[in-house]
Amino acid sequence: MSVGFNKKLIEALLCQKDNSPIEIENIESGDDNVIFSGSLKCSSCNQSYQIKNGILNFLSSQADLPDVMKDEIEARNKEAGIYDERLSVRYHKEVPSTLKTIGDLEGKKVIEYGCGTGRLTKYLADECGLILANDFSLESLFILGQKLAGKKNVGLILADSVQLKTREKYFDIACSFQFLEHVPTSGQRANFINNTYDTLTNDGISVSTVYHFDLRRQKNKQSIEGMHNSGIFFHYFTSPEIETEFKKYFAKVDLRPIDITLPMEARLKLSVKLAGALSRFFENIPYINKLGHLLIIKAKKE
Repeated sequence: MSVGFNKKLIEALLCQKDNSPIEIENIESGDDNVIFSGSLKCSSCNQSYQIKNGILNFLSSQADLPDVMKDEIEARNKEAGIYDERLSVRYHKEVPSTLKTIGDLEGKKVIEYGCGTGRLTKYLADECGLILANDFSLESLFILGQKLAGKKNVGLILADSVQLKTREKYFDIACSFQFLEHVPTSGQRANFINNTYDTLTNDGISVSTVYHFDLRRQKNKQSIEGMHNSGIFFHYFTSPEIETEFKKYFAKVDLRPIDITLPMEARLKLSVKLAGALSRFFENIPYINKLGHLLIIKAKKE
């Protein structure tokens, strides 16, 4: 059995047509805590939203996506089954630093944008009070649902995370991991960051990781943006660039490079745990940290 959609999280949802609250319309299967199959509806326009296999479908009611994002959906669905394995070698360089930056999760309400197959979602769900995770790849959400089977504090949404509107001042923590670099335009990113800001409580935090236009990439004169072989758009951010985008909305923005690969590391054949420990050590060492593959951004409203 897959994960069910937590009923308490319905109060965090808004109609994607008119931003009105949403309520339960019908429950075909579920229990006291979750809905496995059924439907929700807008309290104003009566727009209906289906839940199947515990996944709420908002995507069908959102604005049509640009072709580049439609291509990404196709690529993400195709690669969903191999995605975790492909990134597993970077676990020790990314995940511990990310979770440390997020901090205490106990009792917190969390929203994760672009969750994919949930490389970090399970860790968040194990510790937080409630988590609403969204992605526009249905195949990825199916895989995540299996990982979270039996969890009662989760809501999965099929949606374009850039457009997704949720209740204002509801969530304590908003997360996105390696998501923003695949959003094609600065205008779309601004819309996303604004929505993130609005849905956070006054003392809420946003934690994101993005591709870093690092020293190695600069030295090799590699492109700052383009298309992966899979057809997925990418953009590598400089620290000032991504800091400026977040500071348009958030009062305080801190960032640093993570996921650092040292020169000659591959030839030394370090274990993934040792390579991860070295990466975390060098995160705060000037110049060397410019080799970080990712930037991690922590933004506060006040």
